[in-house]
Amino acid sequence: MRKERLCRSIWFTAAGLCMMWLPQMVHAGDGVTTWVEDFVDDPIAAGRFDVPHHHDDSRFSYDVTEQRLVVHYDTFEPTAWYVRPLDEEGELTLGLCDAYEFSVTFRIRSDGFFADPHQFAQIGWGLINTQTTGDDRAGGEGPAFAFDVVGFDYYPNVSPFFGGPTLGSTLIHSDSGAGFFSAIEFAFGAESQIDSHLGDAMIALDTQYTANVQYDPADRVLTLRILQGNIPLAINADGGGGPGGPDGDPTTIQTYLFQDAPIEVNAFALTAWQDTFNPFDSSVIADVEILRIVLTAMPARRADLNFDGDVNGLDVAPFVVALLDGPADACVAERADLDDDGEVTPDDVAGFVEALLSE
Repeated sequence: MRKERLCRSIWFTAAGLCMMWLPQMVHAGDGVTTWVEDFVDDPIAAGRFDVPHHHDDSRFSYDVTEQRLVVHYDTFEPTAWYVRPLDEEGELTLGLCDAYEFSVTFRIRSDGFFADPHQFAQIGWGLINTQTTGDDRAGGEGPAFAFDVVGFDYYPNVSPFFGGPTLGSTLIHSDSGAGFFSAIEFAFGAESQIDSHLGDAMIALDTQYTANVQYDPADRVLTLRILQGNIPLAINADGGGGPGGPDGDPTTIQTYLFQDAPIEVNAFALTAWQDTFNPFDSSVIADVEILRIVLTAMPARRADLNFDGDVNGLDVAPFVVALLDGPADACVAERADLDDDGEVTPDDVAGFVEALLSE
């Protein structure tokens, strides 16, 4: 009954303020950042992307005729990145409480392709932090480990020891001092193993695909899909926990986050990582055509308690729950603490109502 009375009180307060403020209400915008790179011109020359000064820019070649980028992956070579900030100002950062997705349309060429069956390394890309993400993604050397990463990873190696191939999305938290490997979240085992004999589609060479990675802050889960054209492929016939994995969908591979440790990313990068665990030879060599990149970021909105990107009546009930029972997690606490005092208390009601009516 207490929750019901509080819900009614918030609604009545909102209605009253609405009558007072209605002539002055202006839509503040949805705060969504989206950009598309389709390679109609050279992204480096146009200033959209950059290669860090200590990385080898010859690993990235722009084909003006075909309007595509070719990335030379060779895990024996030092790490090389092709980087673009998340927004034009270079100020946007994303963390555990923000929603986002990125898609990359690509083709792995058969010419020169090599995947050592005795090693294990990836073709990949994703979100990084230009200040805190180090060059060592494999964790073999350090100390410049690749913290603050959200990546798409395809491990084409196939062997009796490693199994494979393996496909998934990886999140590496910020450096907490507990060690690099303790910061890694990845769906090991059946969820990420590609099993053709069970019905999983293989990533074929010389074939165009789109890899889409979505992050849902409400459930703390990364979801990967591989599409051929507009058709999502079956890549998880026998996933973690049974057919289709946790969501029962054979076209998704999901990585659930089990840590509350922070992460902060501020750029998208095509990441040709060095395999520092194999200092003797190449684990993977591949020329990969990149035809299109799409990034959409929806930073956390204050008072959006049901994580749908809007602030409206659907947020009233979860706000009341957070107020009376305490926030369910740190992201709910961040969104419900409207007066920035570090707590969710009745002092946040006025700020919640204001946010509700400012839409």
